[in-house]
Amino acid sequence: MISLSSVKKIVDEKNKKNFNELGGIKMYSYKTTNSDSNFDEAKQNVLNKLQEIEDKYTILEFVPEETTSLGLEKQEFTAPTEDEIRLEAEKSLSAQKENEREEIENTYEGKFNNLNNEVEDVALERDEDVEAAASNFRSSLRDATNSSIKQGISRSSIYDEAVKAIEGERNSLISAAEEEFNREMSRLEKEIDLLQRQKDNALEAFDISYAIKLEDKIADINKDIANKQKEVEKYNENVDKLEAENLKAQEQANAQRQQEIEKHNEELLKQIEKLGEAGVTQQKLRERYQVVLDFLMSIPKDVALSELTKDNYYETLLSNYYPSVYAQILRRDD
Repeated sequence: MISLSSVKKIVDEKNKKNFNELGGIKMYSYKTTNSDSNFDEAKQNVLNKLQEIEDKYTILEFVPEETTSLGLEKQEFTAPTEDEIRLEAEKSLSAQKENEREEIENTYEGKFNNLNNEVEDVALERDEDVEAAASNFRSSLRDATNSSIKQGISRSSIYDEAVKAIEGERNSLISAAEEEFNREMSRLEKEIDLLQRQKDNALEAFDISYAIKLEDKIADINKDIANKQKEVEKYNENVDKLEAENLKAQEQANAQRQQEIEKHNEELLKQIEKLGEAGVTQQKLRERYQVVLDFLMSIPKDVALSELTKDNYYETLLSNYYPSVYAQILRRDD
């Protein structure tokens, strides 16, 4: 096997020989590693493989991954109180309630107005009849008085009887007018009383109808609240389920990783027991050697030498296999 000092000497001579032509192996390396993405990718693959080898021959310590939450937030829902529900129901029916009640009031107001107008007409007709009877009395009395004076009987019993007859006719007319007035007023009062009962019944029926609508609306609101509560509960249950599944998956991953590490350590200890620590170290170096050699043989020779000599990374990594790698790179024809 070529000694390390011999390899370094050969590389130094090649650097000097190609300095003017290539700008020096290290300079060439600088340009290549900063511009060739394929090289960077290939080297990263090598570093990954080397790390796998390192892990393979290292007693690992299990450190469980800290479990984390999915960060899902639960929903909150506070159901309104009974008073708030009733207020909401009343508010939603307010316009309808006012319109329907106003319609009833307006309908009966028109009917009451008609009856009140009839009352006024009956009273006016009575007053007109009474005034007509009085006017007729005055006219008849005046005619009777004038006639009795002309006849010279103004103080006679004949005149007195004539006056009584005129007064009787007046009283009869007034009495008839009052009877007709009372009869009509009695009829109108009954109609007004009946209409008032009808209005009261209509308003009572309206109140019953509104109370039923209000209870129906409250029931609808309570149904919506119950559905909302179920939705929130279902959502929160799903959050709990997802968080539990997430926690379980992380715990299972930790348990699996722990088993893998324990198995790895057990197998490595068996190897150490079989080969000894020195034997295992040489096995690790051989695997490193093969990975590094495959990588350096896959890139241009000058680039490979530059990569190998730019620092002591590979020398430390490969130990006694380092000179062999140099030798094989130098024997390349490219």
